[in-house]
Amino acid sequence: MSIQAPQSRLIKDPATLTEFLDASFRGELHRRILMVVGNRLVGDSRVLKSAISLADRGFEVVLVGSRPLTDDYAIGHLSGLPYILVNSDELSLGADAAGHESAMRAIGLRLARGLATANFSIVYSHDFWGLDLGFHVMQGLSYKLPLYWIHDIHEYIKGYEGILPAGRLAYAISTERRRIALPDQLVFVNERIGDLICKDLEIGPEGRLIVHNAPRQQIASKFNLRAEIGLAPDVPLGVYLGRATAARGLDVLIPALGAIPGLHFALLSSAANDYIAQLRSAAEAAGVSDRLHTFRYVPDTEVASAAASATFGLSPLTRYGNADLAVPTKMLEFIHARLPMVVSDATFQADFVREHGLGEVYPATDANAFIAAVQRVLAAPPAPDWSALQARYAWDAQFEGVIDHLEAYASHGRPKSRGVFQGPGPSAGQPGILSRALRARGAAAQSINLSMTTGLSHQSDAYWPASAVFEQASLAMWAARRFDVLHLHFRPIINIFAGAGYDPASFADLALAHEAGKRVVFQFRGSEIRLNVEFRKCNPFAWPEAEDPSGMPDSQKLLLLQHVRENADVILVPDVELQTYVPEARIVQRAVELKKLAYVGAKRKERPKVCHAPTRRGAKGTDEVLEAVKKLHAEGVDFEFTLLEGLAHKKLLAVLADADIVIDQLLIGWYGVLSVEAMALGKAVIAYIRDDLVDEVPNGVLVNANPLTIEDRLRELIADHERRVSLGKAARAFVERYHAADVVAKRLEEVYREAQQSATNGPSHSLFMTQIEAAQKVSALTRKVAAVTKAAAAAQAADAKPAKAASAKQASPKGERTLATRLAHMTPAKVVNRIGRILGVVKPPRGRK
Repeated sequence: MSIQAPQSRLIKDPATLTEFLDASFRGELHRRILMVVGNRLVGDSRVLKSAISLADRGFEVVLVGSRPLTDDYAIGHLSGLPYILVNSDELSLGADAAGHESAMRAIGLRLARGLATANFSIVYSHDFWGLDLGFHVMQGLSYKLPLYWIHDIHEYIKGYEGILPAGRLAYAISTERRRIALPDQLVFVNERIGDLICKDLEIGPEGRLIVHNAPRQQIASKFNLRAEIGLAPDVPLGVYLGRATAARGLDVLIPALGAIPGLHFALLSSAANDYIAQLRSAAEAAGVSDRLHTFRYVPDTEVASAAASATFGLSPLTRYGNADLAVPTKMLEFIHARLPMVVSDATFQADFVREHGLGEVYPATDANAFIAAVQRVLAAPPAPDWSALQARYAWDAQFEGVIDHLEAYASHGRPKSRGVFQGPGPSAGQPGILSRALRARGAAAQSINLSMTTGLSHQSDAYWPASAVFEQASLAMWAARRFDVLHLHFRPIINIFAGAGYDPASFADLALAHEAGKRVVFQFRGSEIRLNVEFRKCNPFAWPEAEDPSGMPDSQKLLLLQHVRENADVILVPDVELQTYVPEARIVQRAVELKKLAYVGAKRKERPKVCHAPTRRGAKGTDEVLEAVKKLHAEGVDFEFTLLEGLAHKKLLAVLADADIVIDQLLIGWYGVLSVEAMALGKAVIAYIRDDLVDEVPNGVLVNANPLTIEDRLRELIADHERRVSLGKAARAFVERYHAADVVAKRLEEVYREAQQSATNGPSHSLFMTQIEAAQKVSALTRKVAAVTKAAAAAQAADAKPAKAASAKQASPKGERTLATRLAHMTPAKVVNRIGRILGVVKPPRGRK
């Protein structure tokens, strides 16, 4: 199959798109591929070569690209393959990173909406635009399709600094950082880019595929470069293949034409542009324009044949970011044309030429050095083993690894296990820390954060923004298909509040994991399980329930606890204070990465620096801290105080490292992650330890203070440098023994081993889909009921006339009035219970149905 011109038509009706996809996908499910890229498709040879090769091996491939359109979609065929273009008119070149992200979300949702009824199994994305679009397909459809994701990385994004607009570059870097750990398989364009990205983003290199952008099988071309120009066989002719821009370094051609009599250069490039016009003007000014020739591209399967009559090939790249990391496609095409090469010293291409003895290397942009290199090649052309190089750097040979990989997936339809899922929230960085610690110990683990952005949170392996039911459901199914153990921190994946209860779809992921035979480890982290009624009994500084920082009433917390007890294999808490509310829970301590927290100790003998860093003032006792600081300053106590709010975690740690005293939480009754980080740095830490728990903390590792004693304890510590030093040393030793990430990970491995049972073939979609679809319907009904109830209440308050009441009643959808009326008169807890019974999640009382 060869690459041909596209034929397309605009459509707006999703039904037409459905018909198009149904006609395109007819074979076995696991051989159906949606190949996604964020460009117009035409001219992207790597994407088209990949698609054609897969189609030639019996896979069904639908291409997806994007461009501004007057309707939502365009459909057509390119090189015999069906394709979809999705409208991308939201994108603006000058937008900042947030603008690009917002635009891509709109485009991604449009794409997912168009694919809503499609039935395929493999998402194959390309480049950073395709990475984001591929994610939106996974995010939108994984809850109902058993999707597998392979991603091809064409470029090193950071290498575009100074080339891409700042906003677009920032978006691209952020997108890669947040998404790159999600695909099931990564493909890299060469080893060097693969090494850099794996190092930058802390991705294990295991199983990655390298596919050099080699030419497809070449055929004879009717176009003969030397014949088109009209040159005799002995006239020296250099050829350049590809886009002509200033960054490609073609300016050196003009001086060379003037210095080497009889030399000709030919450019097989895209349509004439301003840069080519500048080259022509320079050639005319130098009197050599008759020896500079430009031609349009030939089909990619004919390039070697078309260029073979030249004397040598050129790759004069300047030294910019990605240029140092690339073996340009043109060089592999020169191998198939058996042409010696003259290349600049852009690192990777220079190494490639030297390794294989392909020609001469010169310093980029140095015209005199370029002239000398050309003269050397003309005088003594190299003679490498062309046949061996052609066999190695042919597209079919390079792409065979991808074919084999997808054939293996198609045969069993299961992604490779990723071990332990850590998530789904930030949880003060604990999921990310634990996943890295487990990997360092040789275990498979990954942390996924469903927060919208990285924000102030600690680093997770990947981010899966999920606010809607279907987005959370997609993450739940994605995780259930890939992990043996789901270690959930503070919440289930599907977790949507509805008043004082939960949306009926909530907790379906726990039931799904249970049905799939996965092991569920649920770790409560804080206020989501700190029952206010118990909190007030055992803690004199407990906040009123109305001020609970979690925003959850006890009734909601008890529902969470009920579902966790029914579905979790193991329940964990990080400390004895939280064990108060879940007595059966086992304790696995909070973890910190000591390699990122070098011991610093006390910094100042005089005028110590005191820091307080609340994430939520009401939970930390910040008002009491500020009042104590104010009084001490009024007394003339000499110290510096810094209130730290809104800082990114890396910046926060840098400020803490410069502190002498760190005040953590004064109300809860135990120390938190901030305390552990500060203790690891060797700082004197102040936190409140509940009276009945003081024996659980060794003497001398922190200062115990509450809202009534903070002023005195802080005054004493400011005055005692030696005590600050002693506390810092003891605190560091305490953290190394109990809170070091490796220590905690080792403890977790024991927990997982006890919980783990035999592997399963993965969950069935049918039960899960029934729950989610029913939940979505009931959620919509509940929202309508809420609107009806609100309207009725407003009418009653205004002493409305019967006609108005009748009007409000009419707002209830036909066919839903009976259930709507019943739900409208229930308490929130009863609504949740009733809906849970509809879904089969909550069992009815014995003897009732």
